[in-house]
Amino acid sequence: MTRRLLLSYFLLTGFVLLVLEIPLGFSLAHNAEHDMLGGVGHDTTVLATLVEDTVEQRQVSAIAGPAGDYARRVGGRVVVVGSTGTTLFDSGHPSGAPEDFSNRPEIRQALAGASPTGVRYSATLGYDLAYASAPVASGGKVYGAVRITYSAATLVRQKRRVWLILVFPACILSYMGQGALVLGDPASIRSPFFLLVPGWARLPMVFLAAAATVIASQAVITGAFSVAHQAAQLGYLPRLRIVYTSEERMGQIYIPLINWLLLVSVLTLVVTFKSSAALAYAYGTAVTGTITITTLLFFYVARYQWHTPLWIVAPGAGSTLVIQPMYWRRSEPRR
Repeated sequence: MTRRLLLSYFLLTGFVLLVLEIPLGFSLAHNAEHDMLGGVGHDTTVLATLVEDTVEQRQVSAIAGPAGDYARRVGGRVVVVGSTGTTLFDSGHPSGAPEDFSNRPEIRQALAGASPTGVRYSATLGYDLAYASAPVASGGKVYGAVRITYSAATLVRQKRRVWLILVFPACILSYMGQGALVLGDPASIRSPFFLLVPGWARLPMVFLAAAATVIASQAVITGAFSVAHQAAQLGYLPRLRIVYTSEERMGQIYIPLINWLLLVSVLTLVVTFKSSAALAYAYGTAVTGTITITTLLFFYVARYQWHTPLWIVAPGAGSTLVIQPMYWRRSEPRR
């Protein structure tokens, strides 16, 4: 019986990884690219504000300060052009002769007052560029533009490489290893994760798990700040006091009200459930619900945004959603 259950567990784990986790990894890479473009777009706007006076007065030597610092710190290429599209500063060729960038579409749009972001193929460089441009304007007049570019392929490849080479094999080894341990020693079912490592490594593993818990909690806090900030901007929440903790990054924020609400929520959970064993049932229900919602959203996007054929979407979504109630039923407390 135990062997059959574990075999079904292995098959289910492999199915979920292949049908959901791998596509989700590629989707996360795409979302990360989108978020990166948003951050670069903000940096471009801030940089355009910093060089506004120097571009208006065409003080080329003064432009190199903030623009060059950004390029060295972040690694992107920064180009600042005047009103005609001729370069005033180019971090890719800091000592080169001025070039005409007016034929670049993002430069043209920025000189027209827009702030475009996106990815396009560069015939000059021979690869895709992730770009963001912003006008350098004052008093309704555009005096120039700032453009920041990165290699789009490099960014996407890095994220996918980390997922496929590090995260995916780690999940497989952890899940399959715990299953193999329980098959060999059924008594280890009490704590297969920690019993999977040798005795000398158990204490370091506890510290590693604690560190991972802290990192995960920080991710939850940061995510709560970000979601609350966006909800307030969209009008779904009342106006909130937002503290910007960085002079360089717009997205680095702190929201006192949300922070205190999280504290009260955590203390309420601790006082209510009193033990980790009691909390495990609620945790299982929360995870099951999260997976179900994620599955629905993912396959909705796959069908209606990516236009994936229904015969591909339906089996994956259907089989995953059929399995979730079993997990939810298993998460119910035993009486």
